[in-house]
Amino acid sequence: EARAAADALMGPLGLVEWVEAARFDAVTALAGCGPAFVYRFIDALAAAGEALGIPGDQALRLALATVEGGALLAAAARDTPAALADKVASPGGSTRAGLNVLDADDALGRLLIETLAASARRNAEMAAAARG
Repeated sequence: EARAAADALMGPLGLVEWVEAARFDAVTALAGCGPAFVYRFIDALAAAGEALGIPGDQALRLALATVEGGALLAAAARDTPAALADKVASPGGSTRAGLNVLDADDALGRLLIETLAASARRNAEMAAAARG
């Protein structure tokens, strides 16, 4: 009954997920720190566009629109984001060439695991310090 009341109260604000206490540091690393990591990705995507000759302000607008549109499509899709990436990448095409760089040696996956692990460790350290 209390859970239903909490869901009803929090639901209008966004996604409501119930989390086991043991996973709180990891969930905070993903969902609490995650927006900052997305902002860094957007900035890096825009900087990469600028490095290829796109004016900086235009590259940032394009990067923001790309991430916004991709996130909206992924949220509405039945396919996983990995499947969506594969669907838009033609064999031998330019998207596939870029994905091959991100996928090589699971570079992107390993980077994000290290990123979230660092945040989760720090969450645990701060919680332990607060408990005294």
